Amino acid sequence: MLQSAGPNRGFTLIELMVTVAILAILLTIGVPSMTSFFDRQKVVAAAEAVYSALQETKSEALSRSTQIYFKNNLGSSFTWAITDQNSCTLGGGGCTINVNGSDISNEFKHSSFNDVTASTNNQNISFDGTRGASNAASIGLTSPNGKLISISVSALGRISICSDDVGGYKSC
Repeated sequence: MLQSAGPNRGFTLIELMVTVAILAILLTIGVPSMTSFFDRQKVVAAAEAVYSALQETKSEALSRSTQIYFKNNLGSSFTWAITDQNSCTLGGGGCTINVNGSDISNEFKHSSFNDVTASTNNQNISFDGTRGASNAASIGLTSPNGKLISISVSALGRISICSDDVGGYKSC
């Protein structure tokens, strides 16, 4: 006589199909919001990096009491340099800054921001060493899906960041 080994343990085909259907629905809802999240994070990271570099440039000008430049090629290669040379050429380490009598290359190229489109009306932003005044500039950073963050530098040297598309920033 055959004896039962106990109650059956496992899943029926119907239970597995219902589980797979629920997972498919959740993924359909979740994937677009994840894509939007990563798109937003790319433009935020790029904007924060440029904003920090501008703040550093202004700080260097004030601490050294001399004119310091933020040279940039944001439109094509997302490259910038903080330098004390007005006539240097960006790329290949040509823009340096004097630190304790030695010229140090101070160029930054960010390939992680290649998806972000940048535009600027001034590729040679300068900060005065006396009051931090600047030759005014504006920089626009756009994500692959069109989210825009704007950075502006006023003639008084005030650096501000705003966006109508990305939360967490004041409205432009």
